[in-house]
Amino acid sequence: PLRIMGYVAFALIAGLSIGFSLWTLANRKVRVVRSSQPFFLVLVCAGTLLMGSMLIPLSMDDEYYDQRATNIACMSQPWLACLGFVTAFSGESNCMVKI
Repeated sequence: PLRIMGYVAFALIAGLSIGFSLWTLANRKVRVVRSSQPFFLVLVCAGTLLMGSMLIPLSMDDEYYDQRATNIACMSQPWLACLGFVTAFSGESNCMVKI
Protein backbone atom coordinates (compact mmCIF):
# COMPACT_ATOMS: atom_id res chain seq x y z
CA PRO A 1 0.00 0.00 0.00
CA LEU A 2 2.77 2.48 0.83
CA ARG A 3 4.57 1.59 -2.40
CA ILE A 4 1.45 2.34 -4.40
CA MET A 5 1.03 5.69 -2.65
CA GLY A 6 4.58 6.59 -3.74
CA TYR A 7 3.76 5.77 -7.34
CA VAL A 8 0.52 7.75 -7.19
CA ALA A 9 2.31 10.74 -5.64
CA PHE A 10 4.94 10.59 -8.39
CA ALA A 11 2.24 10.41 -11.06
CA LEU A 12 0.60 13.50 -9.58
CA ILE A 13 3.89 15.41 -9.38
CA ALA A 14 4.91 14.37 -12.89
CA GLY A 15 1.53 15.27 -14.34
CA LEU A 16 1.52 18.69 -12.72
CA SER A 17 5.14 19.44 -13.63
CA ILE A 18 4.64 18.47 -17.26
CA GLY A 19 1.27 20.23 -17.36
CA PHE A 20 2.66 23.49 -15.98
CA SER A 21 5.60 23.27 -18.38
CA LEU A 22 3.26 22.84 -21.33
CA TRP A 23 1.05 25.68 -20.07
CA THR A 24 4.11 27.92 -19.76
CA LEU A 25 5.25 27.08 -23.28
CA ALA A 26 1.76 27.60 -24.69
CA ASN A 27 1.41 31.01 -22.99
CA ARG A 28 4.98 32.24 -23.39
CA LYS A 29 3.85 35.19 -25.50
CA VAL A 30 1.55 36.51 -22.75
CA ARG A 31 3.01 39.54 -21.02
CA VAL A 32 2.92 38.10 -17.49
CA VAL A 33 4.59 34.84 -18.50
CA ARG A 34 7.10 36.64 -20.69
CA SER A 35 8.13 38.89 -17.81
CA SER A 36 8.54 35.81 -15.60
CA GLN A 37 10.98 34.35 -18.16
CA PRO A 38 9.43 31.11 -19.46
CA PHE A 39 12.79 29.31 -19.71
CA PHE A 40 13.33 29.60 -15.97
CA LEU A 41 9.74 28.63 -15.20
CA VAL A 42 10.23 25.44 -17.22
CA LEU A 43 13.54 24.91 -15.40
CA VAL A 44 11.72 25.04 -12.06
CA CYS A 45 9.20 22.49 -13.38
CA ALA A 46 12.04 20.22 -14.53
CA GLY A 47 13.67 20.42 -11.12
CA THR A 48 10.40 19.60 -9.44
CA LEU A 49 10.00 16.60 -11.74
CA LEU A 50 13.49 15.40 -10.84
CA MET A 51 12.82 15.79 -7.11
CA GLY A 52 9.50 14.01 -7.47
CA SER A 53 11.07 11.16 -9.40
CA MET A 54 12.96 10.31 -6.21
CA LEU A 55 9.71 8.73 -5.02
CA ILE A 56 10.09 5.83 -7.44
CA PRO A 57 13.36 4.44 -6.05
CA LEU A 58 12.16 5.34 -2.56
CA SER A 59 9.21 3.00 -3.09
CA MET A 60 11.43 0.03 -3.94
CA ASP A 61 12.17 -2.54 -1.23
CA ASP A 62 13.75 -5.97 -1.14
CA GLU A 63 10.39 -7.70 -0.81
CA TYR A 64 9.59 -7.13 -4.50
CA TYR A 65 13.02 -6.41 -6.03
CA ASP A 66 16.40 -8.13 -5.89
CA GLN A 67 19.46 -6.84 -4.03
CA ARG A 68 21.08 -5.24 -7.08
CA ALA A 69 17.96 -3.25 -7.95
CA THR A 70 17.54 -1.98 -4.40
CA ASN A 71 21.22 -0.98 -4.27
CA ILE A 72 20.81 1.03 -7.45
CA ALA A 73 17.61 2.59 -6.09
CA CYS A 74 19.37 3.58 -2.87
CA MET A 75 22.24 5.19 -4.77
CA SER A 76 19.93 7.11 -7.10
CA GLN A 77 17.86 8.78 -4.37
CA PRO A 78 20.39 11.42 -3.26
CA TRP A 79 21.34 12.14 -6.86
CA LEU A 80 17.75 12.76 -7.89
CA ALA A 81 17.04 14.86 -4.81
CA CYS A 82 20.17 17.01 -5.14
CA LEU A 83 19.97 17.49 -8.90
CA GLY A 84 16.28 18.32 -8.70
CA PHE A 85 16.79 20.80 -5.87
CA VAL A 86 19.68 22.53 -7.61
CA THR A 87 17.81 22.66 -10.92
CA ALA A 88 14.63 24.06 -9.40
CA PHE A 89 16.29 26.67 -7.22
CA SER A 90 18.85 27.75 -9.82
CA GLY A 91 15.98 28.74 -12.08
CA GLU A 92 14.17 30.42 -9.23
CA SER A 93 17.19 32.29 -7.88
CA ASN A 94 18.16 33.43 -11.36
CA CYS A 95 14.70 34.98 -11.75
CA MET A 96 15.08 36.73 -8.41
CA VAL A 97 18.51 38.14 -9.29
CA LYS A 98 17.18 39.68 -12.50
CA ILE A 99 14.32 41.41 -10.64
